[in-house]
Amino acid sequence: MKNRFLSQLVSIFLFFLGLQQLTNAQSWHQDKFSMFIHYGLYSLFGGVWMNEPVTGGYSEQILSFGIHFSDWYEDAARSFDLKNWDANKIATLAKEAGMRSIVFTSKHHDGFCMFKTATTPYNAVEATPSRRDPMKELSEACREKGLNFGVYFSLIDWHFPPAMPISSHNADSITPEHHRYNMQQVRELMNNYGPISEIWFDMGSLTPAQSQELYSLVHDIQPDCKISGRLGNGYHDFSVMADNQLPEEPLVMPWQTAASIYPETWGYRSWQKQKTVQEKIDQKITDLVRVVARGGNYLLNIGPKGDGSVVKHEEDILKGIGQWLKTYGKAIYGSGHTPYNHIMPWGECTRQGKSLYLFVLPQHRNSIIRLLPLNCKPERILAIGAGKEQPVQWHSNGERGIDIEIPDIAEKPWIVLRADFAEENIRATSHDFVRKHTTLSPSNAEIRFAHTCGDYYTGRNIAVSQTWYTENLPQEIRYTEGEKGKTIDIQVNGSANKTITLNGADEETVRIKRNACVLAPAHIRATGGVLGSIPKTLNTKTEFEKEWLATMENNGKLPYGALSAIYYVRDIVCPSSLDLPVEVVYNNGIHVLLNGKQIHSQFIRGTAGQKQMLLLPLNKGKNRIVIKYYNRFAPVLEWGFKPLDSYKRYSQPLNLPKEKKEKRNSITISGNKTTFPVEDIQAANIRIR
Repeated sequence: MKNRFLSQLVSIFLFFLGLQQLTNAQSWHQDKFSMFIHYGLYSLFGGVWMNEPVTGGYSEQILSFGIHFSDWYEDAARSFDLKNWDANKIATLAKEAGMRSIVFTSKHHDGFCMFKTATTPYNAVEATPSRRDPMKELSEACREKGLNFGVYFSLIDWHFPPAMPISSHNADSITPEHHRYNMQQVRELMNNYGPISEIWFDMGSLTPAQSQELYSLVHDIQPDCKISGRLGNGYHDFSVMADNQLPEEPLVMPWQTAASIYPETWGYRSWQKQKTVQEKIDQKITDLVRVVARGGNYLLNIGPKGDGSVVKHEEDILKGIGQWLKTYGKAIYGSGHTPYNHIMPWGECTRQGKSLYLFVLPQHRNSIIRLLPLNCKPERILAIGAGKEQPVQWHSNGERGIDIEIPDIAEKPWIVLRADFAEENIRATSHDFVRKHTTLSPSNAEIRFAHTCGDYYTGRNIAVSQTWYTENLPQEIRYTEGEKGKTIDIQVNGSANKTITLNGADEETVRIKRNACVLAPAHIRATGGVLGSIPKTLNTKTEFEKEWLATMENNGKLPYGALSAIYYVRDIVCPSSLDLPVEVVYNNGIHVLLNGKQIHSQFIRGTAGQKQMLLLPLNKGKNRIVIKYYNRFAPVLEWGFKPLDSYKRYSQPLNLPKEKKEKRNSITISGNKTTFPVEDIQAANIRIR
């Protein structure tokens, strides 16, 4: 009886612990707007060396881009007195800006620690005349002001000798000695600075085991601390976009955009060309709304001067944003992302209880915008502004949605409306309807994305679910050799998930007719950047400049080395719709768009060439395939795109409940795996009929 009672107590404890962790995760995601601070030894230089501006690279990386010699750089610590560093003033500024937390650079790539550490004397407390711990001062000020406190931590270190080599791309592997050093410092941060709301890891290229160790270390000491996606290998509590980047669609997992006042730098730059304060206020409010409407949090950076004082221009910008939030903050804080799976041409949308907030671009004043169909109609729509609410005319347009007359309001950067409903569960019903007897594939699915990365340069959106809306309930699932043994979840009309294992039953060989399609020459061009970044213009490009190579070859090797990539663009014309099997060959990463829609993304560590069969759902007429081939580690970039004349196909019954059939049925498939690391469902070759 005693053991049973203890077991029940443990179960109750674990239950409430899980609820608390969920509550903390929700609390972090509801903050929406936070301050990022890049302050360190680099701030003393202000982007200048030998009386000349260092124009290459970010100013917080001036050691790498301008000074080059570590002894010259490290000597600056002797004059780093922090005389105007005022943690209370900065915390007050964050509050005035409407920010809910502050994330501070505990250590940047230069290896100089802005906190007291036993691992190295190269820190603010021991190496500077101030003998101060600025991070401790700021953590205490945040607690006094009711702000959450987080830390940035660079996973690379230009000061620690075993961290060699040091490369220009800042994404080197982490040696075992360096990993132990990072573990020691992260342990100190977690133990010595009170509650940490988030830890913002950055750069380096960790092994999955290293990412897992740091992830576990943080949560073992501070279970409520949220971990950023740049830890790599899918180990994160929230994803982080590339610098100053916004996703083009809502994301379903917690995520964050980190942005600087000026995208050219994060650290203080004395010679930065500045726009007017109002221009920057409008620009940053615009980005804040876009981030929140798409489901994210916005982390906006300031770079204090070397003496610790805040740049007046940046201070004025933050205060201007805070003034706007005093009126419109109810549409931002704690809000949910748009109910739609895509972005509206007129602006953005957030959800808050029984209301939708519509952020309308100023050019739509005195015009009509359309709110696509929802599961319920609004009771009223109001234009909200400083101290007043103005009724807005609207009318239902049947299955097309709701037409709203935007009044003549001279508001910038957004005209803000509030649509009030009778219920909270506001959801979109304006889905693409798949006709009866049409095969369900990625090309006609609504795909929900999350964001992940192996390291910074392999960041990309990954598909976590695919949904179709159709008249008939499908009876069969088809797939290829690569999906055998895979387990997926399928949900019909919101019912409980049904788990299906693709067991490889009913095998057949599908042969492709020789004249089934016509392939135009491929166009190839070298590129760089992040794996998941492909310009939209490639989907419609008609003229290819001289730097593009035209080829009919099925494969090739290029001497581009590690951290290289190419774009591959090819048109395919089909007399009728067709599933075309192709073999793709790549080094480490591949990101595939078909007719402008992402259908596949993959990153695999290692240097050997990868081979994979993709089944392309081609439409009748002209189709365009755009692929980014990514070489992360190998000395030579390898690519391949070879149409196949046959493939093995497997099929098995779905056995879906017939009583669930409705006039419009929703069918969703998702991955059965819910633990880290986060993975793509890899459903490019799955068809449902």
